[in-house]
Amino acid sequence: MIQVNGFLSTISIRFDSTERSSADKPPVCYVTSPTNDPNSFLIVSKCQLQLSSKSMPDICHYKTAEKRLFVIHGQYIAIGFTYRTGFPCHVSKRNQYSCDLDRVERVRRIAAKTPIQFNVHSTQGVAITFNIDPCPGKITIFL
Repeated sequence: MIQVNGFLSTISIRFDSTERSSADKPPVCYVTSPTNDPNSFLIVSKCQLQLSSKSMPDICHYKTAEKRLFVIHGQYIAIGFTYRTGFPCHVSKRNQYSCDLDRVERVRRIAAKTPIQFNVHSTQGVAITFNIDPCPGKITIFL
């Protein structure tokens, strides 16, 4: 969960090196907000990621390709992976949510304000970190 209001600056992902050999496209980033159902989330925004550097062969650092993405306390970051992006390493003792990426895109096109049900994997997670440039004074107004 995002702990501070600000702009998403970088996302680092450790990829499964056995799955990465044919990857030729960066993943997609979604900002999600929780709903009353703990397994459903509302997609707030989406942006394409752009590779900014690699620190090891299997760790990639990304920034947003378009505009800087503003996030607020209580939201979550979701990453969309496909065979073209590669898949992240899994780590134990984490809490991961997943959903079919085609379903996410279909709901966004047809009914943008509809919460999406995610599957919970309470014993494993993915090796992802992200940094936020804090901006506590920014106010977001939804009209």
